[in-house]
Amino acid sequence: MQSCTRSSSRRLPPPGLPFPTPHGTALVVSNAPETISSQSPISGLGYGTLYKGSVQIVADLAQVATIRFYMWHVNATPVPLDFAILLQRVDGGPAVTLSPIRRQIRVDETNDLSIPGICLAKSQLFKTLDPVSGSLLVGASEVLAWSDTVASSRVLGVVYEFDLPLGMSATLQVRTVASQTSYFGTPVDNPIQERDPLESETHVRGWWPRNYIVLPANTLPFDVSRFSAGTTIIECSVCERNGPELDVSQGFGHQPPDIHGTANGDIGCYGADLTYRFLVENTNDQYWEKAFVYVRTRNNTGPPGKYWGAARITSPVLYNGFGVPVLYYYPPQHTNHPNFVSLVQVGELLIPPGGPLNLDVAVANGGAAPLPVNLLVSREVIASIPAQEPP
Repeated sequence: MQSCTRSSSRRLPPPGLPFPTPHGTALVVSNAPETISSQSPISGLGYGTLYKGSVQIVADLAQVATIRFYMWHVNATPVPLDFAILLQRVDGGPAVTLSPIRRQIRVDETNDLSIPGICLAKSQLFKTLDPVSGSLLVGASEVLAWSDTVASSRVLGVVYEFDLPLGMSATLQVRTVASQTSYFGTPVDNPIQERDPLESETHVRGWWPRNYIVLPANTLPFDVSRFSAGTTIIECSVCERNGPELDVSQGFGHQPPDIHGTANGDIGCYGADLTYRFLVENTNDQYWEKAFVYVRTRNNTGPPGKYWGAARITSPVLYNGFGVPVLYYYPPQHTNHPNFVSLVQVGELLIPPGGPLNLDVAVANGGAAPLPVNLLVSREVIASIPAQEPP
């Protein structure tokens, strides 16, 4: 839990070290059914599959294949539940060794979902997942990759990553399961292995052949010069419903081969690293000019809308990352209300004369955070609070 407990994520990575290059071959999300209640079939049967899919890894000699799991479930039953990730190679190939393994696990009370949500977003985006010693051998029989017991009235949040050998092609069946504690650890021929996933309701589950994307934020260069007669602010939307993040071929829309994935795809982009590329220029040919980057919440769920997650500037130079605290939308007539903080500054940077150049802002949405939210670039300071860390 190092990235969640240290006083400031702005120390990650240490000064002078390059930020790890984003890479990744697949994302698996298990968030549906999100809440497992006493009315769930799990309460009657004692077990149930939450998601099952066949993740296809295509050989790439240029980068290591990384698979990321993102789990977010609430145990609303009166008894503890065991949650687990199970893996199996199903393409007839030999057993494959998965290593290294990295993870961040949170089990929290459900009264403030922003705490585990921010923690997972920071760990994922800043590449500070906790290393796991050893490796995992996955062959033709299903094996347990990870499990944990979650008490009643608790939320489970998991980011779990592992790498495949360079240049390997493989098809891995992945399953996430939940069972009453007394059922866990029974033989692999337990009916839990063959049972189809539970009904998915309105949340997200599925797999995608990528876990990060880069999207254009604007088409015409934004002039940061203080002498420019143009607009002082430019904004782009993050995870707008039916936005470019849900493109089937390049984003996180539903993948047709994924028969158990939700039809709307990963509508919250949960578990994904999202980079928004702003095109900026400085027409002041004598001085460098400042640009300020913000995250701004919107009235997306009726007042007050909310948002939390993590963000950082990654180009033209790497800036320190921030956990984005809970932001609240406020109606215009309540702009001075002390409990409604609608935007937070991610950073400021100097833009040299000329251009255009790319200003890249990376975002990871916190678990259960309402969406959409906006990224904003301004050539003037906007009143806001500094980005903070969760307690």
